[in-house]
Formats: sequence, structure tokens, C-alpha cells
Amino acid sequence: FLRIIYDKFALRYMNKIDHVVAVSSAEKKQLIKLGLLDSDVTVSYNGVKPIKIERKQQEKLILYLGRLASSKNVELLIESFSLCKITDSKLLIAGPDYGTLKHLKQITKKLNLENRVYFLGEVSESEKYSLLSRVSVFVHPSISDIFALTLLESASAGIPCIAFNVGGNKEIFSEPKTGYLVDSITPASLAKAIDEILSNNELAHEISVTGQKHIINKFSWEKTTEKIERVYTNS
Repeated sequence: FLRIIYDKFALRYMNKIDHVVAVSSAEKKQLIKLGLLDSDVTVSYNGVKPIKIERKQQEKLILYLGRLASSKNVELLIESFSLCKITDSKLLIAGPDYGTLKHLKQITKKLNLENRVYFLGEVSESEKYSLLSRVSVFVHPSISDIFALTLLESASAGIPCIAFNVGGNKEIFSEPKTGYLVDSITPASLAKAIDEILSNNELAHEISVTGQKHIINKFSWEKTTEKIERVYTNS
């Protein structure tokens, strides 16, 4: 729904726009498809304020944090979780309901996962930090997001992140071992990635350290501000 509004807005005011700042190359491609010229669009990534937490892992916890909307692909995440070979893990799903919570709970019950999947609802900033300090891995199953801030936040906190190799995800984790990108958009492929992170401490640690450094360096608000200032200066 938000994407429809976005596209209609862009089309309506296209002829009145001097320049557009896109938050990712994926978004820039969408804007060009709508009719904007390549030279009229500049990519400036959103910045992230690094999250400083003390990680306190005591059990294998998988976290999804975001809206519970059909576009977020949470159903696929639950199906993937049911296929994981590591069965002493738990899936925490946090975020406001955008019309799919009832269906997601039905899927969870159908897969006999009610004692391993927890729906936490919308969480505060302090609750988010608490969750991040406890989890083993963050999973972002959406294939339609142009730029997922939750991936930036989680990686900046040192949490190994898993996402599909699409859209802005490829730009966020553009360097090796900064995140785990899954090529095939299937429950089995995502389950394999989750199992690998949970079972391979060395890999999880490497992605945690490398990803954190990469995110903090590439997506600083200082770099974002400098890019925006150049746009205004040159326009």
C-alpha cells in the first residue's frame, strides 16, 4: 500500500522535481523506471547511529523486528524456522500488526511451533536494545524493501544478519562476511542459512565483527550529510 502511494506521488510531481535523493541504488532504479533521468537522482544512504550493547547470549534466539505486513514475508520466515535442523532455538517476532498477525499465528499453530515462536508485539527502543543484546542472529525475510534500517541497526550492534540477496540488501552487505545473503528465495535456503549461523560460532563471530565495522563506516550520518550538502550545492 505504501509503495502504491509512493509511486503515485512520484508520477504526479515528476515534472516539478529538480532533483531526487534515493536511499539506495535499488530505489534509484525504481525511480528511473517511473520516468526520471539517471542524472536527476542521487543515491545517499540513510545513516545509522551505532547501537552499543553488551551481548548476553544464553540461548539460541532468532529475531525478526519490523511490521507484520504481507510485504515483509514473515510467513516464509516461520516456514523456514520449521525446517531448521537446530531444534533448541526460538524465534522472536517483534513489531506492530499490519493485518497479518492472526494468519501468522495460524501458520505457527499448524506447524506445531507454538512453544518455540513468540509474538512480542510492538516494542520500545529500550526493549529493542534488550532483545538485540540476547539474540544470536537477526533475520530480515522481506524481498521488497528498498533499504532496511533494521539491518543497519542490528549489524551495528554486532548481530549477525541474514537477508535475501535482493534490492538494497546487496548494498548494505556489499563486502564479504558483513552479512549472510541468501540467493534462493525459499524456506529451505533460509533455514540452511539460519542453521549455519547457529551452528558455526566462528562464522557468526566473523560476520558480527566484520559487519559491525562495515556498517558503522559505510553508513555514518556524517557521510550522509556530506552527500546531501553536495546535492543542494550542485543543483
